[in-house]
Amino acid sequence: MLWEVTPGRCLMGPLPDNRDLIDTIMAVCRRHGIRQASFSVHGNVTQTTLGVFDPQQQVYLTSMESFAGEIVHCSGMISCDAEAPDVVARVAIADDAGNVIGGRLFSETLVLGAEIHLQEWLGPPMNRQTDPHTGLPVLIRNGAPAAGAIK
Repeated sequence: MLWEVTPGRCLMGPLPDNRDLIDTIMAVCRRHGIRQASFSVHGNVTQTTLGVFDPQQQVYLTSMESFAGEIVHCSGMISCDAEAPDVVARVAIADDAGNVIGGRLFSETLVLGAEIHLQEWLGPPMNRQTDPHTGLPVLIRNGAPAAGAIK
């Protein structure tokens, strides 16, 4: 199911160096009252934690990589549970030899010279719930598809 949303504010600008990317995005959302959005990030990392989902164990297997790299692609979505923004992002990072690693982004991922483009989405709030079949977190709206969902 897809839901129709309306674009809200669009924010863009530099992110603080040597800070965790996910924590920084959560702080931006709290500061600006953003409950759902999509975003892209460009720049560099000095350290990253990546995860790949293991369907057998139904968990993300994570590894920390400590190298300077260029963010080739990073995009994600923000939804909001009762307590805080939930940031889910995928990233691809290239090293100085052109080798690329990627996966789901986790903390601690430290950025350097990074910029964000964040598009707020207005409408009934979405959050994530674990799909019992796959074990993956999926978007839901009030526990069920919203009225006006695109089929």
